[in-house]
Amino acid sequence: MDKTFEVTILGTSGGPIDGNNQSFMVRPAFSKELNSINVDGGVVISQIIELVKYMKRSVMNIHEGSDGLVESFYENDMEHERLFTNPFHDCQKGFGTNFIKLVIEKLNLDRSNIDSINIMRVSLQIYEKIKEYYVTHAHLDHISAIVLNTPYIYSKAYSNKTMKICGLPFVIDALDEHIFNDKIWPNLTAEKDGRLELVKLENKQCSQIKSIPQFSIIPFTVCHGQSVSNETVPVYSTVFVLNDKISNNTLVICGDLQHDPPTERLNKISNVWKYLADYVKPQSLSGIIIECSSTSIVRDCQLYGHLSPPLLIEEMISLRDMYCKKYNTTKPLIDKILKLNLIVTHVKMENMDKDPRLIILEELNELKEAHDMTNLHISISLQGYTYLL
Repeated sequence: MDKTFEVTILGTSGGPIDGNNQSFMVRPAFSKELNSINVDGGVVISQIIELVKYMKRSVMNIHEGSDGLVESFYENDMEHERLFTNPFHDCQKGFGTNFIKLVIEKLNLDRSNIDSINIMRVSLQIYEKIKEYYVTHAHLDHISAIVLNTPYIYSKAYSNKTMKICGLPFVIDALDEHIFNDKIWPNLTAEKDGRLELVKLENKQCSQIKSIPQFSIIPFTVCHGQSVSNETVPVYSTVFVLNDKISNNTLVICGDLQHDPPTERLNKISNVWKYLADYVKPQSLSGIIIECSSTSIVRDCQLYGHLSPPLLIEEMISLRDMYCKKYNTTKPLIDKILKLNLIVTHVKMENMDKDPRLIILEELNELKEAHDMTNLHISISLQGYTYLL
Protein backbone atom coordinates (compact mmCIF):
# COMPACT_ATOMS: atom_id res chain seq x y z
CA MET A 1 0.00 0.00 0.00
CA ASP A 2 1.27 3.46 -0.88
CA LYS A 3 1.83 5.77 2.08
CA THR A 4 -1.01 8.27 2.31
CA PHE A 5 -0.92 9.90 5.75
CA GLU A 6 1.94 11.66 7.50
CA VAL A 7 1.42 11.80 11.28
CA THR A 8 3.81 13.74 13.50
CA ILE A 9 3.42 12.89 17.17
CA LEU A 10 3.46 16.17 19.10
CA GLY A 11 2.33 14.39 22.26
CA THR A 12 1.36 10.86 23.22
CA SER A 13 1.43 10.28 26.97
CA GLY A 14 -1.57 9.27 29.08
CA GLY A 15 -0.17 11.23 32.04
CA PRO A 16 0.38 11.99 34.81
CA ILE A 17 3.47 13.77 33.48
CA ASP A 18 2.67 16.97 31.59
CA GLY A 19 4.37 18.19 28.40
CA ASN A 20 3.73 15.07 26.31
CA ASN A 21 -0.06 14.80 26.21
CA GLN A 22 -1.98 13.52 23.21
CA SER A 23 -1.63 15.62 20.05
CA PHE A 24 -1.27 14.44 16.45
CA MET A 25 -0.31 16.65 13.51
CA VAL A 26 -1.74 15.04 10.36
CA ARG A 27 -1.24 15.89 6.70
CA PRO A 28 -1.13 14.12 3.34
CA ALA A 29 2.12 12.26 2.78
CA PHE A 30 4.23 13.93 0.07
CA SER A 31 1.96 16.97 -0.01
CA LYS A 32 3.16 20.09 -1.81
CA GLU A 33 1.63 22.35 0.86
CA LEU A 34 2.43 22.93 4.53
CA ASN A 35 -1.17 22.71 5.74
CA SER A 36 -1.88 20.21 8.52
CA ILE A 37 -4.73 19.43 10.86
CA ASN A 38 -4.35 18.49 14.50
CA VAL A 39 -6.25 15.75 16.29
CA ASP A 40 -6.37 16.80 19.95
CA GLY A 41 -3.90 19.29 21.37
CA GLY A 42 -2.33 18.42 24.71
CA VAL A 43 0.88 20.00 23.40
CA VAL A 44 1.38 22.02 20.22
CA ILE A 45 3.72 25.01 19.87
CA SER A 46 6.25 23.87 22.48
CA GLN A 47 6.80 20.57 20.66
CA ILE A 48 6.88 22.23 17.23
CA ILE A 49 9.78 24.30 18.60
CA GLU A 50 11.60 21.11 19.62
CA LEU A 51 11.00 19.64 16.16
CA VAL A 52 12.35 22.77 14.43
CA LYS A 53 15.43 22.66 16.69
CA TYR A 54 15.98 19.05 15.64
CA MET A 55 15.35 19.94 11.98
CA LYS A 56 18.01 22.63 12.19
CA ARG A 57 20.58 20.19 13.60
CA SER A 58 19.66 17.56 11.00
CA VAL A 59 20.02 19.94 8.06
CA MET A 60 23.36 21.07 9.48
CA ASN A 61 24.29 17.37 9.77
CA ILE A 62 25.00 17.73 13.49
CA HIS A 63 24.65 14.38 15.26
CA GLU A 64 24.34 13.95 19.00
CA GLY A 65 25.05 10.98 21.23
CA SER A 66 21.34 10.68 22.00
CA ASP A 67 20.30 10.18 18.36
CA GLY A 68 18.28 6.98 18.06
CA LEU A 69 17.58 6.98 21.80
CA VAL A 70 14.29 7.66 23.56
CA GLU A 71 13.97 9.12 27.06
CA SER A 72 12.66 6.50 29.46
CA PHE A 73 13.87 7.15 33.05
CA TYR A 74 12.92 3.68 34.29
CA GLU A 75 15.45 0.83 34.20
CA ASN A 76 17.54 3.03 31.93
CA ASP A 77 17.47 6.76 31.36
CA MET A 78 17.41 6.10 27.62
CA GLU A 79 16.19 3.20 25.50
CA HIS A 80 16.79 2.59 21.81
CA GLU A 81 13.95 3.63 19.50
CA ARG A 82 13.87 0.19 17.87
CA LEU A 83 12.45 -1.26 21.11
CA PHE A 84 9.30 0.83 20.61
CA THR A 85 8.81 0.62 16.84
CA ASN A 86 7.83 -2.21 14.53
CA PRO A 87 10.28 -2.59 11.62
CA PHE A 88 7.26 -2.83 9.31
CA HIS A 89 6.42 0.81 10.11
CA ASP A 90 7.95 3.76 8.27
CA CYS A 91 8.89 6.24 10.98
CA GLN A 92 11.66 8.71 11.68
CA LYS A 93 12.65 11.12 14.40
CA GLY A 94 11.59 14.72 13.72
CA PHE A 95 9.45 16.00 10.90
CA GLY A 96 9.15 13.92 7.74
CA THR A 97 11.80 14.40 5.07
CA ASN A 98 9.32 15.84 2.57
CA PHE A 99 7.90 18.24 5.15
CA ILE A 100 11.38 19.57 5.97
CA LYS A 101 12.01 20.25 2.28
CA LEU A 102 8.69 22.10 2.08
CA VAL A 103 9.45 24.18 5.17
CA ILE A 104 12.76 25.30 3.67
CA GLU A 105 11.15 26.02 0.28
CA LYS A 106 7.87 27.64 1.37
CA LEU A 107 9.37 29.75 4.16
CA ASN A 108 12.29 30.83 1.94
CA LEU A 109 14.95 29.54 4.30
CA ASP A 110 18.58 29.57 3.22
CA ARG A 111 19.67 25.94 3.45
CA SER A 112 23.32 26.94 3.13
CA ASN A 113 22.91 29.23 6.13
CA ILE A 114 20.43 27.21 8.18
CA ASP A 115 22.33 28.01 11.37
CA SER A 116 20.95 31.56 11.20
CA ILE A 117 17.24 30.66 11.11
CA ASN A 118 14.92 32.12 13.71
CA ILE A 119 13.59 28.98 15.40
CA MET A 120 10.68 30.76 17.06
CA ARG A 121 9.54 32.44 13.83
CA VAL A 122 9.73 29.20 11.84
CA SER A 123 7.88 27.31 14.58
CA LEU A 124 5.06 29.84 14.68
CA GLN A 125 4.81 29.84 10.89
CA ILE A 126 4.37 26.05 10.98
CA TYR A 127 1.80 26.47 13.78
CA GLU A 128 -0.16 28.89 11.58
CA LYS A 129 -0.56 26.15 8.99
CA ILE A 130 -2.64 24.13 11.46
CA LYS A 131 -6.00 25.76 10.77
CA GLU A 132 -8.35 23.08 12.09
CA TYR A 133 -8.25 21.12 15.35
CA TYR A 134 -10.38 17.99 15.76
CA VAL A 135 -10.90 17.28 19.46
CA THR A 136 -11.90 13.83 20.71
CA HIS A 137 -13.07 15.02 24.14
CA ALA A 138 -12.58 18.02 26.41
CA HIS A 139 -10.37 16.52 29.11
CA LEU A 140 -7.44 18.82 29.88
CA ASP A 141 -4.76 16.43 28.64
CA HIS A 142 -6.31 16.66 25.17
CA ILE A 143 -7.06 20.40 24.94
CA SER A 144 -4.61 22.29 27.18
CA ALA A 145 -2.18 23.50 24.51
CA ILE A 146 -4.95 24.37 22.04
CA VAL A 147 -6.34 26.72 24.69
CA LEU A 148 -3.03 28.12 25.92
CA ASN A 149 -1.84 28.80 22.36
CA THR A 150 -4.98 30.72 21.30
CA PRO A 151 -3.75 34.25 22.19
CA TYR A 152 -1.28 34.01 19.31
CA ILE A 153 -4.11 34.03 16.77
CA TYR A 154 -4.78 37.65 17.79
CA SER A 155 -1.20 38.75 17.18
CA LYS A 156 -0.33 40.93 14.18
CA ALA A 157 1.90 38.18 12.81
CA TYR A 158 -0.94 35.63 12.58
CA SER A 159 -1.82 35.32 8.90
CA ASN A 160 -5.08 33.32 9.06
CA LYS A 161 -8.54 34.81 9.39
CA THR A 162 -9.76 32.10 11.76
CA MET A 163 -8.72 29.02 13.68
CA LYS A 164 -11.34 26.29 14.02
CA ILE A 165 -11.84 23.84 16.87
CA CYS A 166 -14.10 21.04 15.66
CA GLY A 167 -15.81 18.33 17.64
CA LEU A 168 -19.02 16.57 18.47
CA PRO A 169 -21.59 18.61 20.42
CA PHE A 170 -20.53 17.23 23.84
CA VAL A 171 -16.99 18.50 23.12
CA ILE A 172 -17.91 21.94 21.82
CA ASP A 173 -20.51 22.54 24.53
CA ALA A 174 -17.92 21.73 27.21
CA LEU A 175 -15.36 24.11 25.67
CA ASP A 176 -17.93 26.85 25.30
CA GLU A 177 -19.37 26.53 28.80
CA HIS A 178 -16.36 25.55 30.89
CA ILE A 179 -13.24 26.86 29.11
CA PHE A 180 -13.92 29.91 26.91
CA ASN A 181 -16.14 31.55 29.52
CA ASP A 182 -14.05 34.54 30.73
CA LYS A 183 -13.41 32.65 33.98
CA ILE A 184 -11.16 29.71 33.14
CA TRP A 185 -9.97 31.39 29.90
CA PRO A 186 -10.97 34.52 27.97
CA ASN A 187 -13.97 34.05 25.70
CA LEU A 188 -12.03 34.26 22.45
CA THR A 189 -14.99 32.83 20.54
CA ALA A 190 -17.04 36.03 20.93
CA GLU A 191 -18.59 37.07 17.62
CA LYS A 192 -17.08 40.56 17.72
CA ASP A 193 -13.60 39.06 17.42
CA GLY A 194 -14.37 36.09 15.22
CA ARG A 195 -10.90 34.58 14.93
CA LEU A 196 -11.63 31.48 16.99
CA GLU A 197 -14.53 29.39 15.75
CA LEU A 198 -16.07 26.41 17.54
CA VAL A 199 -17.57 24.01 15.01
CA LYS A 200 -20.03 21.25 15.93
CA LEU A 201 -19.75 18.04 13.94
CA GLU A 202 -22.53 15.47 13.55
CA ASN A 203 -22.07 11.96 14.85
CA LYS A 204 -21.35 9.44 12.04
CA GLN A 205 -21.66 12.20 9.42
CA CYS A 206 -18.90 12.94 6.92
CA SER A 207 -17.40 16.46 6.89
CA GLN A 208 -14.98 18.07 4.48
CA ILE A 209 -11.66 19.24 5.93
CA LYS A 210 -11.45 22.68 4.38
CA SER A 211 -7.73 23.29 4.87
CA ILE A 212 -6.90 19.92 3.24
CA PRO A 213 -9.55 19.38 0.52
CA GLN A 214 -8.46 15.81 -0.22
CA PHE A 215 -9.33 14.79 3.37
CA SER A 216 -12.77 14.10 4.81
CA ILE A 217 -13.54 13.07 8.38
CA ILE A 218 -16.25 11.11 10.19
CA PRO A 219 -16.60 11.29 14.01
CA PHE A 220 -17.96 8.36 16.01
CA THR A 221 -19.06 8.73 19.62
CA VAL A 222 -17.55 6.09 21.92
CA CYS A 223 -17.57 5.44 25.65
CA HIS A 224 -14.86 6.69 28.01
CA GLY A 225 -16.03 5.53 31.43
CA GLN A 226 -18.46 7.10 33.85
CA SER A 227 -18.70 10.38 35.67
CA VAL A 228 -16.88 10.40 39.02
CA SER A 229 -19.67 12.28 40.76
CA ASN A 230 -22.45 10.14 39.28
CA GLU A 231 -21.53 6.69 38.00
CA THR A 232 -24.81 6.38 36.12
CA VAL A 233 -23.73 9.21 33.79
CA PRO A 234 -21.50 8.05 30.90
CA VAL A 235 -18.48 10.02 29.68
CA TYR A 236 -18.02 10.09 25.92
CA SER A 237 -15.07 10.46 23.57
CA THR A 238 -14.57 10.31 19.80
CA VAL A 239 -12.98 8.13 17.17
CA PHE A 240 -12.15 10.04 13.96
CA VAL A 241 -12.10 8.19 10.64
CA LEU A 242 -10.11 10.13 8.03
CA ASN A 243 -10.44 9.36 4.34
CA ASP A 244 -8.11 10.50 1.60
CA LYS A 245 -10.10 11.11 -1.58
CA ILE A 246 -7.15 10.68 -3.91
CA SER A 247 -6.01 7.24 -2.73
CA ASN A 248 -9.27 6.29 -0.99
CA ASN A 249 -7.17 5.11 1.96
CA THR A 250 -8.38 5.51 5.53
CA LEU A 251 -6.73 6.37 8.84
CA VAL A 252 -8.43 5.87 12.22
CA ILE A 253 -7.45 8.09 15.17
CA CYS A 254 -8.99 7.30 18.54
CA GLY A 255 -9.46 9.41 21.60
CA ASP A 256 -9.61 7.79 25.01
CA LEU A 257 -12.00 4.87 24.97
CA GLN A 258 -13.05 1.72 26.74
CA HIS A 259 -14.21 -1.76 25.82
CA ASP A 260 -17.92 -1.53 25.02
CA PRO A 261 -19.90 -1.67 28.29
CA PRO A 262 -22.88 -4.05 28.27
CA THR A 263 -25.27 -1.21 29.16
CA GLU A 264 -24.33 0.90 26.13
CA ARG A 265 -26.53 0.37 23.09
CA LEU A 266 -25.69 3.25 20.76
CA ASN A 267 -22.17 4.66 21.16
CA LYS A 268 -20.02 1.61 20.75
CA ILE A 269 -16.50 1.13 19.43
CA SER A 270 -17.95 -1.84 17.54
CA ASN A 271 -19.82 0.70 15.38
CA VAL A 272 -16.46 1.95 14.14
CA TRP A 273 -15.23 -1.54 13.29
CA LYS A 274 -18.49 -2.30 11.48
CA TYR A 275 -18.18 0.90 9.44
CA LEU A 276 -14.62 -0.01 8.44
CA ALA A 277 -15.62 -3.54 7.42
CA ASP A 278 -18.62 -2.26 5.44
CA TYR A 279 -17.03 0.73 3.68
CA VAL A 280 -13.22 0.47 3.78
CA LYS A 281 -11.53 -2.22 1.72
CA PRO A 282 -9.00 -4.26 3.73
CA GLN A 283 -6.11 -3.04 1.60
CA SER A 284 -7.23 0.60 2.07
CA LEU A 285 -6.96 0.70 5.87
CA SER A 286 -3.71 2.61 6.39
CA GLY A 287 -3.56 2.43 10.16
CA ILE A 288 -5.23 2.77 13.55
CA ILE A 289 -3.90 5.10 16.24
CA ILE A 290 -5.44 3.84 19.46
CA GLU A 291 -4.90 4.07 23.19
CA CYS A 292 -3.71 1.37 25.57
CA SER A 293 -3.25 3.14 28.87
CA SER A 294 -2.31 0.40 31.33
CA THR A 295 -0.55 -2.94 31.50
CA SER A 296 -2.42 -6.22 31.95
CA ILE A 297 -1.81 -6.20 35.69
CA VAL A 298 -4.46 -3.49 36.06
CA ARG A 299 -7.93 -4.96 36.58
CA ASP A 300 -10.70 -3.93 34.20
CA CYS A 301 -12.60 -2.17 36.99
CA GLN A 302 -9.56 0.06 37.58
CA LEU A 303 -9.06 1.15 33.97
CA TYR A 304 -11.55 4.03 34.35
CA GLY A 305 -12.60 4.23 30.74
CA HIS A 306 -9.40 3.02 29.10
CA LEU A 307 -7.97 -0.09 27.42
CA SER A 308 -5.38 -2.65 28.50
CA PRO A 309 -3.55 -5.10 26.16
CA PRO A 310 -6.12 -7.95 26.47
CA LEU A 311 -9.00 -5.58 25.73
CA LEU A 312 -7.18 -3.95 22.81
CA ILE A 313 -6.47 -7.33 21.24
CA GLU A 314 -10.14 -8.24 21.72
CA GLU A 315 -11.04 -5.15 19.70
CA MET A 316 -8.66 -6.11 16.90
CA ILE A 317 -10.11 -9.63 16.85
CA SER A 318 -13.58 -8.09 16.61
CA LEU A 319 -12.46 -5.94 13.67
CA ARG A 320 -10.93 -8.95 11.90
CA ASP A 321 -14.07 -11.01 12.47
CA MET A 322 -16.24 -8.28 10.98
CA TYR A 323 -14.08 -8.23 7.85
CA CYS A 324 -14.36 -12.01 7.64
CA LYS A 325 -18.14 -11.77 7.85
CA LYS A 326 -18.31 -8.96 5.30
CA TYR A 327 -16.22 -10.84 2.74
CA ASN A 328 -17.54 -14.28 3.69
CA THR A 329 -14.05 -15.66 4.08
CA THR A 330 -11.75 -17.28 6.64
CA LYS A 331 -9.26 -15.67 9.00
CA PRO A 332 -6.15 -16.92 7.14
CA LEU A 333 -7.46 -15.48 3.87
CA ILE A 334 -8.49 -12.10 5.32
CA ASP A 335 -5.12 -11.82 7.10
CA LYS A 336 -3.39 -11.84 3.71
CA ILE A 337 -5.04 -8.57 2.65
CA LEU A 338 -5.93 -6.90 5.98
CA LYS A 339 -2.67 -5.48 7.33
CA LEU A 340 -3.44 -3.84 10.66
CA ASN A 341 -0.93 -1.10 11.42
CA LEU A 342 -1.47 -0.25 15.08
CA ILE A 343 0.16 2.82 16.66
CA VAL A 344 -0.42 2.65 20.42
CA THR A 345 -0.78 5.89 22.36
CA HIS A 346 -1.84 7.30 25.74
CA VAL A 347 0.28 5.01 27.95
CA LYS A 348 0.22 6.08 31.61
CA MET A 349 3.73 6.56 32.96
CA GLU A 350 3.28 4.73 36.27
CA ASN A 351 5.68 4.31 39.21
CA MET A 352 7.21 0.95 38.32
CA ASP A 353 10.57 -0.68 37.55
CA LYS A 354 10.28 -1.08 33.77
CA ASP A 355 9.01 1.41 31.22
CA PRO A 356 5.26 0.64 30.94
CA ARG A 357 5.37 1.36 27.21
CA LEU A 358 7.75 -1.56 26.72
CA ILE A 359 5.68 -3.82 28.97
CA ILE A 360 2.50 -2.99 27.03
CA LEU A 361 4.22 -3.63 23.69
CA GLU A 362 5.55 -6.99 24.93
CA GLU A 363 2.11 -7.99 26.21
CA LEU A 364 0.41 -6.97 22.97
CA ASN A 365 2.90 -8.94 20.88
CA GLU A 366 2.47 -12.02 23.09
CA LEU A 367 -1.32 -11.80 22.80
CA LYS A 368 -1.04 -11.24 19.06
CA GLU A 369 0.93 -14.47 18.71
CA ALA A 370 -1.45 -16.36 20.99
CA HIS A 371 -4.39 -15.35 18.78
CA ASP A 372 -2.47 -15.98 15.54
CA MET A 373 -2.80 -12.37 14.35
CA THR A 374 0.23 -12.37 12.10
CA ASN A 375 -1.21 -9.44 10.16
CA LEU A 376 -1.04 -7.12 13.19
CA HIS A 377 1.96 -4.75 13.28
CA ILE A 378 2.29 -2.78 16.52
CA SER A 379 4.40 0.24 17.48
CA ILE A 380 4.37 2.52 20.51
CA SER A 381 3.95 6.14 19.45
CA LEU A 382 6.91 8.35 20.35
CA GLN A 383 6.83 12.09 20.88
CA GLY A 384 8.71 13.95 18.18
CA TYR A 385 8.54 11.13 15.62
CA THR A 386 6.77 11.09 12.27
CA TYR A 387 4.94 8.03 10.89
CA LEU A 388 4.05 7.45 7.26
CA LEU A 389 0.93 5.30 7.04
